[in-house]
Amino acid sequence: MRTLWIVSILQAAIVFGSRVTKENTRTIEYHELPAFHAYNAAVDMDLSDPLGALDLYRTALEIKPDFDDALLNIGSVYRQLGDIDSAMLSYERLLNLPSASGHHRASACNNIGHLKQNIAGKDVLNLKHSVDWYERALTYDESHVDSRYNLGKVLQELGEDEKAKEVYLALLKIHPGHPEARLNLSNYFFKVQDYENAAVHQKIVGYSDEASTITRLSALNNLGHVYRESNYHDLAEKVFMDAYVLSGNTSAYALTNVYTARRTLNKWEGAEELIDDLIQLGKEEIERKMTLMQSNVPITDEEEQSLQSAPPLMPYDSLLLSATSPSHRLLIASISTSPFKSVQRLNKLNEGLAIGNKITVSYLSYDFRDHPMGHLTRALVLGHEKDAFRTVLLSYGVNDGSVHRRSFETADRFIEANAPLPSGGTSVNALSSARQLHLEDVDIIVDLMSHTRGAISLIAALKPASILVNYLGFPGTSGGAYYDYAIVDKVVAPPEAAAAAWSEKLIVLPHTYQANEYNVSSGLCDGGNGEFCKRARKLLKGERENFAVCNFNNIDKVTMTSFDVWMNILRSNSNAKLYMLRPKDPTGSIIVDNLILEAAARGIGRSRIVFMERVEHKDHVDRIGGCDAMVDTLVYGAHTTASDFLWAGIPTFTMHGYGAEGLDGGMSGGMASRVASSFLSNLINSEGQRSVMALEEEVRRLMASPEGTNFLGAMRKDIARSLLWKPHFDNKLITKNIEKGYEIAVELKKARLENMNIVVNSHTSEDDSLGLYAQALSLATEALDEAMKEGKDSEHYQRALRITKRLMTSFGDVSANAHHLRGLAYQGTDMESAIRHVGRAVEMSDGNVIFRYNLGTLWEKVGDGGRAMQEYLEVLRLDFEAYMMNDLGKLVISLPGVDKKQAFDNVCGINEDMITLCGLVDEDVDLNGINIGGLSDEMRTSISGFFLKRAQQVFETRKLYASRLLKVAVTISPEDGRVRLKLGAALAELGDGDGAWRESVRAVNNIHAVERSPSPFMPPSGRPVVAIYCNEYGQTWWPNWSYSSHERGGLGGSEESVLFLAREVANMGYTVVVYNDIIEEEEGKDPENDHVYWTNWKKYNLDDPPDIFVAWRYHLSLAVAGVGGDHPLKPRKTFLWLQDNVPTVGYTREMCEAIDNIFVLSTFHSRILPSYCTYKVTPNGIDVEKYFMSGGDGDGTNDSGVMAYGSAPNRGLELLLNVWGEIHRRLMEGGTFGEGGPTLNVYYGFSSSFIKFGRSGQLGTTEQEFDAWVSAIKDKMKSLPGVNYVGMVPHDKLTREYAASGFILYPTEYPETGCVTLMKAMSAGAIPVTSRFRDSTLPELTGDYDLGPKGGLRSEMADEERIEWRRQYVEKVVEAVERGRRGELHQMRIEMKASSRARFSWRGVATLWVEEFV
Repeated sequence: MRTLWIVSILQAAIVFGSRVTKENTRTIEYHELPAFHAYNAAVDMDLSDPLGALDLYRTALEIKPDFDDALLNIGSVYRQLGDIDSAMLSYERLLNLPSASGHHRASACNNIGHLKQNIAGKDVLNLKHSVDWYERALTYDESHVDSRYNLGKVLQELGEDEKAKEVYLALLKIHPGHPEARLNLSNYFFKVQDYENAAVHQKIVGYSDEASTITRLSALNNLGHVYRESNYHDLAEKVFMDAYVLSGNTSAYALTNVYTARRTLNKWEGAEELIDDLIQLGKEEIERKMTLMQSNVPITDEEEQSLQSAPPLMPYDSLLLSATSPSHRLLIASISTSPFKSVQRLNKLNEGLAIGNKITVSYLSYDFRDHPMGHLTRALVLGHEKDAFRTVLLSYGVNDGSVHRRSFETADRFIEANAPLPSGGTSVNALSSARQLHLEDVDIIVDLMSHTRGAISLIAALKPASILVNYLGFPGTSGGAYYDYAIVDKVVAPPEAAAAAWSEKLIVLPHTYQANEYNVSSGLCDGGNGEFCKRARKLLKGERENFAVCNFNNIDKVTMTSFDVWMNILRSNSNAKLYMLRPKDPTGSIIVDNLILEAAARGIGRSRIVFMERVEHKDHVDRIGGCDAMVDTLVYGAHTTASDFLWAGIPTFTMHGYGAEGLDGGMSGGMASRVASSFLSNLINSEGQRSVMALEEEVRRLMASPEGTNFLGAMRKDIARSLLWKPHFDNKLITKNIEKGYEIAVELKKARLENMNIVVNSHTSEDDSLGLYAQALSLATEALDEAMKEGKDSEHYQRALRITKRLMTSFGDVSANAHHLRGLAYQGTDMESAIRHVGRAVEMSDGNVIFRYNLGTLWEKVGDGGRAMQEYLEVLRLDFEAYMMNDLGKLVISLPGVDKKQAFDNVCGINEDMITLCGLVDEDVDLNGINIGGLSDEMRTSISGFFLKRAQQVFETRKLYASRLLKVAVTISPEDGRVRLKLGAALAELGDGDGAWRESVRAVNNIHAVERSPSPFMPPSGRPVVAIYCNEYGQTWWPNWSYSSHERGGLGGSEESVLFLAREVANMGYTVVVYNDIIEEEEGKDPENDHVYWTNWKKYNLDDPPDIFVAWRYHLSLAVAGVGGDHPLKPRKTFLWLQDNVPTVGYTREMCEAIDNIFVLSTFHSRILPSYCTYKVTPNGIDVEKYFMSGGDGDGTNDSGVMAYGSAPNRGLELLLNVWGEIHRRLMEGGTFGEGGPTLNVYYGFSSSFIKFGRSGQLGTTEQEFDAWVSAIKDKMKSLPGVNYVGMVPHDKLTREYAASGFILYPTEYPETGCVTLMKAMSAGAIPVTSRFRDSTLPELTGDYDLGPKGGLRSEMADEERIEWRRQYVEKVVEAVERGRRGELHQMRIEMKASSRARFSWRGVATLWVEEFV
């Protein structure tokens, strides 16, 4: 946008006497009168005869040496004559006059500043010196208008926008009618995108009679640009026309703006004549400017303002005019960059190139964001070889916060040039930005913008690097002599035509010049009737069936000739429609109406042009697949849009150049008209047509017959096949090509041979590329990995299908990998296709073990265990070691529908090693002393696991055979503690308690020897140490449980007991260390007790045992404390703390005598122990102090209409749900409930830990059976009245929920040994109504507070008895609720709460423990 300068020159005569104002009255000596006569004579003639005026001014100064007016004007005459040094001396002489007025001193400073500013031009390094003079001027006269205006202008040039704004606002307070200040203030508002304020000031100036014509022209043109930015192109056209009329119909710039507005509006009437006029005016204006620039004669201020005005035609607009030749465009670009010719370049910080053996490349852009330019550049700027290149990105555009933007910020160095302004918005200081790059010691700067919208040309002009490159954003020459290279390819810029069209030397790439980045997981429609093709057509056409001719270019690219071509195509086929992007409002509807009228004038009805709404880029690319053909624009063709269409596989028809010297194309066409041609030459060796008629005829012919339609289909398939095969979309290859160009440029710079074009040779043979093939294979594999983690409904299967569609299209005939991945992708939706493709991969690559393994997996998934076994056995034959160690042998004998014995025998017969090892299972073979050599430890473990799996299969029916298998497994892998554990369990099942204990001890010692940490935990000294050892040997429900488990999924009652009891024992003077499977990040002190520590069980220190060792839950953990072994260092006391109802065959007399005591949870619990084992009842408890003090979370309403279930779902929930419907009905019929009715809140629920436990088979069901059971329970809860599924909640909330409940319902048949759930509920006032299950601690725990049936549920009940018991349970629940609602249970509830809080306090349990420790 134009800005203006004002110079202070006193050109009016100073007359004394009758013409003197009061302010200027001074006393004149008689002898000074000749000086004033000479001065006035000089003022009258200094413009017409500057030399004569100079003599008269000198005469005046000889008479009156302190004549400040004469000194000021003599400086101005010297400036007019081009003698800058003498002008400066004259102004400085005035400043040294003691008698000079403040106003004259200010004028002198202003003029010195302006002279320095003229010398600097756009050279901001020197321009800043003028600021000092303007500011000095204002110290002499703060109301000096010209100094204040010029200060604002130079601050704008320096990028100090906020300061400039304040200067202009201050000036307008002094001089409200200053048009130039108001114009430049409007430029500030435009820059910060405050278009409303910009327009207000521009209107004032543009339609003011007081402003000069050139200032008004600038204001009106700028106002038009504000309207264009705001999408009011109709208003812009009117304002531009006002500017043109104001210029007397002579302003080429105003007329160009009129044309651009009409072009956007698609108002083509008179367009050709208008173009002829503006080109002629433009040439005349350029000639005038060139004459002024080359003149040695001083120019006037008006001529200077003319030079500084906008070029008659902007470089970008010249690309959209077919009448401008390449040489003309070069001239226009050169004019645009001419103000920067004299800019002092910053250059590279250090002289040497490629410091540290890396080339530092900096990219400048407005569009490092989610924008077509961002999409085009990301792969390149982030894809450089890290060992050879360092990348610096400088962004001066919008930060949209998108994923794209965040990815750009991961570059080696990302510089945000936008600085926030106090008043809002942002501003870029070009000089500061360039200096930042200078300090980065950049070798090559790549300007991605050049003459495109948003570009800040000064940053590139300052050139803080050795080499400056014009690339990508502007499809043409920069015109700047300070640019070294432009990056092109041989089609968009043929080398033989480069000299006439480019100011830069060219880096010519072998394929395309664009490093396109497209998602290989985007859909591809190759013309068939697949799901994606159907979706793409529906997105584009809806339910319509027609031939879709598409062009989604920006509306500015559409010319009358292009539109004629499209309309002629539509006329040739009545079933064809044109699809375009709907222009943005508010002018969009006007543009649409104009195009509809133009179509009607050509015989095409409104319904045959479809304007598509703008959508997200992903959906936009998808709907492109519904197009049948893309027909390009002519002068400025499709660039990114062409790539979008080709990536979607759409036949694309374009011109091979369309230019001024031959409107039918050819070499004269500019780069902007050749891009799609370049793309086609890369993909299908077709460069497009060379005449408009040929282009039109080709499309019409192909639409006119079945043969043409078939050809279009074949063309579509050819394009689709080439997408991954050819180099066009291989951004890694293109990046390598560009890097090679950079390296050659650096070498030429070193050798001082910069004046040479660079032609980069191809990195591929026969123009083929396998880069995208490898990338697609990798991404498909990645998608499948994610899909397999998430399950069959994962969206990643669809992503994999889209990727493999592209792979199959390009490589299906030759790539087994493509078939293999395609098959795996189908397993989410179509198992038949999955097996067919993977089977084809096996046929194409018979020896590929992975393919065959996955084929077996697919057969297994469809339930054909026999075929799966065949494939798996072949895998084992091909690569026994790798796949046996991957437990494939175990998988084979676990396949559904196969004879397990036959499968076992098949694996045993795979090779000689397996034949030998399987022979050991024979009872006649003595295993003592057998030495199995030649197998790695990993293989021993795997084969041992194979025998272990077989033992588990036959254990229930053939226990002796199973134990033999386990003994062989131990013989094969004697150090495998996992196998020994299973052998110990098997021996216990066979009644061999001593053998079971012996193997358990060995197992634990083996496990600890293998997995113990090299850095054991060292508890602090000063207190006796209690170790609570909680290794669970793979049986945990709650992985990595700790003090934080309540915040991340919950905690079971047994685990919770460790947490609370550890803290209470620590409060009694001990250091307590909990050894479990805690994650490393949480190891250390318990956050609520400084004397409790948590660490991994692997860090238990055998060589420094604690004072007290407590084995939690598993008797075999006693081996860690030396029980059953011969380790010399043992704890002072050792205890076993049981939580469950477990088999105790392995609790030998030796074990019981070696420990100090066994802690059980109840008297019932003690029944499981052999008579020779001593025990002490230490129940589990609750945190009374935290949750159950008076007035705390444990005190609530205890509403008798609210009931709760709070245990694991497998322990009674199903039975409760089966009777809940009857309970609810009976209570509602009783009439004591309103509409809401009684409620049942279900807690605990189906946590991830419970689901994992259930699917493991430990509940006696298969994974499928368990999942079906879970689904049925959830469905039942949804269907029953009054049931609310809550699930796992934190301790404090659960306590409040129990306190709000009248009853805890627990009709269980689980052999509870402690039941923390009931302890909490009773302490919170929820009265238990349980099964009183006799084989549990429930009768002992709940006592007389339990309102369930007195007889109690028994395991051995017959069906009739169970039915009767359920009837009684319903009666008891109904009775309890009704009594509660009548207030009959109030006193009992109070007593129960008090009793429970006293009985179940953790402090009391800890006291029982410490009694044993002493």
